[in-house]
Amino acid sequence: MAGVDIKQRVLEYRKTFDGMTPGIFWGTRPSAIEAIRYPEPLLPLRSFKLTFDAPPKPGVPKQLLIDIKFGPGPVDGGVFVNSTSPVRNTSTFDTAGRCQEVARAKIPGLVPRVIRVGVVELDDGDVDYIVTEHIPNTVTLDKVWSSLTPETQRRIMDQLVAAMKRSHHAGAEAHRLFNLAVHHGCSPCLSPRVDRPDGSFYISFSNTDSAMPDQKFTKKHIQQLAKHTVLCHMDLEPRNILVKLVEQPAPAVASAPGSKPQKELQLAGIVSWPKATFAPFAMERGLKDALLGCQFNHDFFWYKLFVLRTKHLIPAEGSTQDRLLAAMITIRLASRVPDCNHPTPLHQQHFYDMEKLTLTGVFRDDWCRQPCAETHKSPSDAEYREMGNGIIRHLLNKQFQTIPRHSFARHPFIENILGLESDSDDGSGPCAEDEAHSADGLDG
Repeated sequence: MAGVDIKQRVLEYRKTFDGMTPGIFWGTRPSAIEAIRYPEPLLPLRSFKLTFDAPPKPGVPKQLLIDIKFGPGPVDGGVFVNSTSPVRNTSTFDTAGRCQEVARAKIPGLVPRVIRVGVVELDDGDVDYIVTEHIPNTVTLDKVWSSLTPETQRRIMDQLVAAMKRSHHAGAEAHRLFNLAVHHGCSPCLSPRVDRPDGSFYISFSNTDSAMPDQKFTKKHIQQLAKHTVLCHMDLEPRNILVKLVEQPAPAVASAPGSKPQKELQLAGIVSWPKATFAPFAMERGLKDALLGCQFNHDFFWYKLFVLRTKHLIPAEGSTQDRLLAAMITIRLASRVPDCNHPTPLHQQHFYDMEKLTLTGVFRDDWCRQPCAETHKSPSDAEYREMGNGIIRHLLNKQFQTIPRHSFARHPFIENILGLESDSDDGSGPCAEDEAHSADGLDG
């Protein structure tokens, strides 16, 4: 993190993007560019909404979205399954674009069209991008979820699950777009794993302090999983789901004169497909269990509703998919070592404590409240933000402690993090404006 200035980085990203636009958009430039706030500002990923005065190319809409990866792929200790290998294309968005088009073929009204996927070669490295159409008059579900009635929340979840089920049956479209069978390379992408000559493998937890049982997958298990391979989004969280108000048909009985038409919030789109892959649905559900409590997955009611409404998508209890669920969750639990310097495991442990959660031992039964805590109320978003900020302060403190004190400039902001006292001879310090600037530079 040393030397990172988020504001300066954003300016550099925007300058790079401005220089790329004519090459991406057939020699045209957008008349308006709106940066979309990215949840993890330290990662080299950014999104922009673009508006053109005229279609940049016949058949292309005037409003588009572009996702750009400005640097090497991030190391994310929280996500151990993301995508299949690129198919005849160097762009890291290639698989995402193909999966998105497969989904659009099954649920065309809910998945934005992919316009372009490619790579721009620059002097200081390649930049990957994917351009998709913009769905107007919508808002991401995370903006309104907490204000909705339980009835509306359940209705939107049911609409999402119905769309998922339609997208699962994508065999013909997948073969056409990928030119490979959907079961190709379908063995679970889990680690640490040990392969055996007979085609089986097992996942061992011998290097952890936890008493985790090894998870073995025989060749027969893998064949059974292959039979249930479907298209999985892998990141179905409210931030990636679009909703909009839809006017309802007039009732059979005439309403009172002057009354306004009734409107209902409905599912309008499913976006952000970079983690999509073909896998048994238990892998998507297992990822949901494994990542519950991460910094951007902390809505427990959303999680419980998702699990409840999708249980029927996993075959009967005792199936191979139960084994896959167990592997996904135990890998995640085993990765939470005490001296971890990654914020995600720490955030999850605090989340479990704040939500009073426990696992029953039957993995398909999901996380639940501890005994005598069934009526516990979830903390607010503000409380979770403060909890996350506290974790970052703690990790920064640990990192600064490893740096010799004479190697960085003394500053009250840094000293406050470290718990040091200023040793300035004249008692003077930097002005308040300088201190605020330093804080902004670190917080982003």
